[in-house]
Amino acid sequence: MPKQGHYASARKQVRIKNGGGKVKRQDRLIDQDQLEDFLLVRYALTIRRQIKVDQRESCQRFLQELAGRLSGGTISMESLLNQLLVDMLAQLPWQFLMQVGINWDLLGRFLGRELPAIPLADRLLVVDMPTITQFNELVSTKLAHQIAALTLLNKPTGPEQATQLAHGLQATILKDNRVDWSKVRALMAPLGYTMPSNLDPGTTQWLLDLVKV
Repeated sequence: MPKQGHYASARKQVRIKNGGGKVKRQDRLIDQDQLEDFLLVRYALTIRRQIKVDQRESCQRFLQELAGRLSGGTISMESLLNQLLVDMLAQLPWQFLMQVGINWDLLGRFLGRELPAIPLADRLLVVDMPTITQFNELVSTKLAHQIAALTLLNKPTGPEQATQLAHGLQATILKDNRVDWSKVRALMAPLGYTMPSNLDPGTTQWLLDLVKV
């Protein structure tokens, strides 16, 4: 979980009036520390209203965390997501991945279009952007390994058994290249979710709402 105040900044909504006129992109370069705010402004102006209200918070926080891992140059989105999802799933409930996954078609297109357009001195070049099928494969893999690890916690098993269980779980979770979230719910329910301590009130409320989804 990012430090308190990082996720909290998702509450710092970009204020844009409906029908407030056209927003012209500036040609001037921005500093690296402005990248996150720039991306969130573009999110607010373009795709935010296309996402269901109760899923917007998760999508915005996902973009925030992703933005914090970007620097200039070539970005392999597949490699970045491979680690990002592991880190976030270790701290967040599975419903977070569900809400991001539901919107991946939209988010993936947004990132592929907007990241190279961010006016950094060292422009971002995005490669290996996962399709929805590839994203579902990645998500199901991460979920299966987490469920296997939690299921076998404190049990005298070796890595081969954990890997075998994870493969079986993934076959259950992923059907016709889609994640069966009802199966994920059934598998994760007995394992529970422990909320990290010392969170800001906004993040705490978001997580309380998320686990009820």
